[in-house]
Amino acid sequence: MEIIEKIRGNVEKQNIKHLDKKFQKMLGRDANKNEIRFFPYLMHCLMDQYVDRSKLNKYEIDLLQDYQNKGLLMKQCTDIGCTKEFWDFINEIVYERYVCDVQ
Repeated sequence: MEIIEKIRGNVEKQNIKHLDKKFQKMLGRDANKNEIRFFPYLMHCLMDQYVDRSKLNKYEIDLLQDYQNKGLLMKQCTDIGCTKEFWDFINEIVYERYVCDVQ
């Protein structure tokens, strides 16, 4: 077995173009670096079942609203949850961008 590292750091469009199809299917838009960078924190919030709005910027608050409007996520005050489909999606994106493969 060996660990296959992934290129991290600057997320350029050419490095995430392969994710566009998944983003289109789930969210109706192409992948973008700011949303991808938000996903690890969003996963943390979902696992804690808690989100602190004071730690979010306007863009991230708008993303949460968009996810709610699409029926993928629900936020009530500081409580947060999501559909299994959305969890699987963000988990897959985080894995593809940040986690080293093992072969």
